[in-house]
Amino acid sequence: MTNVVLTGDKDLDRLLGALPAKMQKKFVRSALRKAGKIVLSKARDAVPVETGALKKGLKLRALKRQKYRIGVAVEHPTRERLAELQKDEAKGERIRTEKGYYPAAVEYGAPHAPARPHLRRGLEESKDSAVATFRQDVKDAVSEAKP
Repeated sequence: MTNVVLTGDKDLDRLLGALPAKMQKKFVRSALRKAGKIVLSKARDAVPVETGALKKGLKLRALKRQKYRIGVAVEHPTRERLAELQKDEAKGERIRTEKGYYPAAVEYGAPHAPARPHLRRGLEESKDSAVATFRQDVKDAVSEAKP
């Protein structure tokens, strides 16, 4: 899993420090979600498509809450969700049953197939715009909250 850690923005630290903790989390969570959608979009664009199930199955999820961490992650679909997405919509039957669970093999490669990294490529291509969106959204939210 690739992590993006935003530290050292003294302007954001100062703006957020003037607010109560609950408001800080609300603004940061909202801005993270918007930035995560940018990464999700780029990752979907980079997915190699056969049936489209992997592309449809990519989701943006909130990370498990911890006291000192808030975050989002772009994740592959679960085995059950992928099977559901692989159903033939007209007949209601599952297609491509021989494939099994393959997202990790697509991302990292397998003995019989080269790696085609879509999550990592999506992050690398959108990292700068996602961070800029995050910063701007937090600044906008804080400026609207101040009287």
